[in-house]
Amino acid sequence: MNTKDVILQMPLRADKWEEKQLIQSFVNVGSLIPSLKGTNNQILYGRRGTGKTHVFSYLKSTIEKENDDCCIFVDLRTLGSTGSIYSDSMIPTEQRAIRLFIDLIQEIRNQIIQYITRDDEKKELFLSDVTPFLDVLLSYLNNKQINGTIKIESSNESENKKDKSSSFSLSESPSFSLTSTTGEAEKHQFNVIEEGTQIYHFDNNAIFQIFKSVLEKIYPKKIWLFIDEFAELSTDLQILLSDMIRRLFCPQKGFIIKIAAIEHRSEFKRQIDSRNYMGIELGADFSSYNLDDFMVFGNNQTQSLSFFRDLLIRHINSMLPDQDQYKNSEVLIRDIFTQEHAFEELVLAAEGVPRDAFNILAKAITSDYYNKISVSGIRKAAKNWYNEDKLSSVTSYPEAQKLLTWIIDNVIGERHARAFLLRNDIEYELINYLYDARILHIIKQNISSRDTPGMKYNVYSIDYGCYVELLNTSQAPLGLFEELSDDGSSEYCEVPKEDYRSIRRAILDMEEFNRVQNN
Repeated sequence: MNTKDVILQMPLRADKWEEKQLIQSFVNVGSLIPSLKGTNNQILYGRRGTGKTHVFSYLKSTIEKENDDCCIFVDLRTLGSTGSIYSDSMIPTEQRAIRLFIDLIQEIRNQIIQYITRDDEKKELFLSDVTPFLDVLLSYLNNKQINGTIKIESSNESENKKDKSSSFSLSESPSFSLTSTTGEAEKHQFNVIEEGTQIYHFDNNAIFQIFKSVLEKIYPKKIWLFIDEFAELSTDLQILLSDMIRRLFCPQKGFIIKIAAIEHRSEFKRQIDSRNYMGIELGADFSSYNLDDFMVFGNNQTQSLSFFRDLLIRHINSMLPDQDQYKNSEVLIRDIFTQEHAFEELVLAAEGVPRDAFNILAKAITSDYYNKISVSGIRKAAKNWYNEDKLSSVTSYPEAQKLLTWIIDNVIGERHARAFLLRNDIEYELINYLYDARILHIIKQNISSRDTPGMKYNVYSIDYGCYVELLNTSQAPLGLFEELSDDGSSEYCEVPKEDYRSIRRAILDMEEFNRVQNN
């Protein structure tokens, strides 16, 4: 394959890659992997396409190679029972949660057995000691009860007998028979019928003790549980599953849990009263990391370009034969782009999201396969990708579409800027939706202003696809946003600072949007 063919055929999800390719194509950012390799229970936040699955897959492979620990990877989209059972509103939430958790434990059990039996050394060390506990575990998981009534039915059967013998029999079962030479044979039977709903009974303490015993048997090896796609569950199931994880696994020495989630679509804790809660408490039970803290470079062009250079060459080389692999990224960029500026335009269009970068690149190649990729080709492809993927998710939510239109009119149209500021102590549901859809991007957090002491703001940039058609026109954004100086003059900045002399012009007033909608 040539380089363009590789890009067009490249899997866009980490679960489609071979393990060797996952390791070869992974690009670490800062302290991300060293932080996640710690034995603390952690949640990894990140929007779709930022690489959560790739991070977990790489981490799993690395730990298996370095420590030979038991690493278990679970995708909640494909776990056990079909999703319709978990989401069936006719089944009580608690029962759906227990079914989900039973499926999770069964998957953990199966992968522990795979770990033990994958080589002769582990079979000899662990098989006879561990598998009895795992067999007992199955019996607890299959413990079911009938929530309803018990009904007993009786029936009689008779037939003529021609033999001349007689007998009488009585057994422990609820039946008897009597025969004679001249009479009828009669059989009386009792049938027990259980009527009601079959429910699962979950013995939390017994299962806790089983896993404790397993961990003691495989010590000093540890069990790492990687849970992916947590946000695919309903909120109620998220809370109940989190609570079960905290009670069953968190206290276990040698059991380490990592969960990948989307921040605004995941709920781990629900407060019951002033002292009690259900679920996982962030900071106490789990620490958290956000991939955007590593993947969005605060408009630092040097860091961003360096990351995407490494990302591009690693992914392409992982799919090329050894003799065809590129020695450095400079040669690769000269091979597929008309100029360095075209690659820089791709990085700008991707907004820190690797999956978006490869989708835009593939569209640019598809539209002009026989020529190198130009700046105009990147812009056209970015607009197509924005319309097909991101904008379509917004049009399905009319209120979010109204907000996006208002933001574009105010920030790009009136202020000629690409970014705005919002107070970080207020939750905005529609802003969160646009952020999850990768139409808004956080590029700086917790900045302050002299005008509002003690108030903190987040800097949001507007996706490249929203303004790409305006580039090279009089309506194009002039910078990140306008900064006012003490003398009243203003200028457009590209790098958000920690403190602003005045940022009044950059703050977005959401109350104004609400007033417009109400009128």
